[in-house]
Amino acid sequence: MARSHITAILLIAATHASAAFSADGPREPEQTVAAMKIYGDLEATVFAAEPMITNPTNIAIDARGRVWVCDVVNYRGNQGKRPDGDRILMLEDEDGDGRADKSTVFYQGHDVDSALGICALGKKVIVSCSPDVFVLADEDGDGRADRKDLLYTNTGNKQHDHSAHAFLFGPDGCLYWNVGNENQGIFDTEGNVVSDLFGREVRRDGKPFRHGMAFRQRLDGSDFEVLAHNLRNSYELTVDAFGDVWFTDNDDDGNRGTRFCFTLNGGNYGYTDELTGSGWRSGRLGSSAEIPIRHWHQNDPGSIPNVLNN
Repeated sequence: MARSHITAILLIAATHASAAFSADGPREPEQTVAAMKIYGDLEATVFAAEPMITNPTNIAIDARGRVWVCDVVNYRGNQGKRPDGDRILMLEDEDGDGRADKSTVFYQGHDVDSALGICALGKKVIVSCSPDVFVLADEDGDGRADRKDLLYTNTGNKQHDHSAHAFLFGPDGCLYWNVGNENQGIFDTEGNVVSDLFGREVRRDGKPFRHGMAFRQRLDGSDFEVLAHNLRNSYELTVDAFGDVWFTDNDDDGNRGTRFCFTLNGGNYGYTDELTGSGWRSGRLGSSAEIPIRHWHQNDPGSIPNVLNN
């Protein structure tokens, strides 16, 4: 691990224990890494693989270098396949060789089935598992959660991957997070819709917000801001050292519209028509012949330009 360049550590899950699946059948994790195209001075190494993990939907790394994992099996058609419920795992590299050698089940239950987001902050872990977002706490320091508190309710749809995604702790001490376009709004623990710091209710009804959204808030939930809206399904925000926020967003299932975006605070990102809420397939004046431009209504006044269309 002592190298002069950046090392990317991978967690690999597959359909066979300790293997990744390809057209030629199952492969060992090291074979999977060897087949990857790695840019520049990046290096990819296996940190954990089956059977230690099964299907990671999100990971986070805490201040002690431990890797936290939403390990999901009970998703949609596989509901009930893991009878005791899905797991929140804590992986540790105790001997410093760059590979996990200890796995602790921090929490397990059906309330984390299909969890999509995790954020580790000291003794607390924020888990996004729509329709709820909650905080798990390890108060006695034994590596297992002994307390669970709701943070938000009715936020997104159960068993839907276009719902609440991961929280991120930013350099300004705020939490950043996002929801996909299957949310109906953000609701507190009492079921009341949350209002932003300008007094606007955070709903996806077009008054003024639409579809997927990106947020910033204080640790206690105050100063709630909608940083961006009218996204489709951005999975996780990232905040750079200058405090700028970036995200990717996926298109309507393979329609040449995946994009990379800079977050302009309060920006409308054009997934649907700002005035009518109609999708990109609806014919209208000024519609582009190019699907990536039409997909995100880039010709519309007020739609934030994409940095990159993939």
